[in-house]
Amino acid sequence: MIKLLYFCVRIFNFANKMNTLNLRAEIQNKGRFLCVNDDFYIFDVAGNDLSNHPFKIDMYICCICLQGESIGKINLLPHHMSSSKMSINVSGQILEQISISDDFKGICIFMSNDFIIFRLICCYKITPF
Repeated sequence: MIKLLYFCVRIFNFANKMNTLNLRAEIQNKGRFLCVNDDFYIFDVAGNDLSNHPFKIDMYICCICLQGESIGKINLLPHHMSSSKMSINVSGQILEQISISDDFKGICIFMSNDFIIFRLICCYKITPF
């Protein structure tokens, strides 16, 4: 039990010290995106577009794989994406891209916390759980 508690504390400390990747800047540097009020981005993903180091995200992400495959980790757990699969990530999660095929193509949608809270929950009267 003590070893499990020690392991959980180590993971918690690791996650809190991890750098948050500025996804807006990463997308804008790529130059091929559509955005609405700096809160909603949609863009094509081809090949290795993200960091190859673990990073914490500060936006909500929906990524749809159209072709190829990607192997990575979400909150330190293995995750495999292939054609016709989708990944949905929430703000604060830790992502790591381990490998991605050369023929990988996908569509990603990034949404800020403000977009989720004010535009979806408030405007459409969605009740949080």
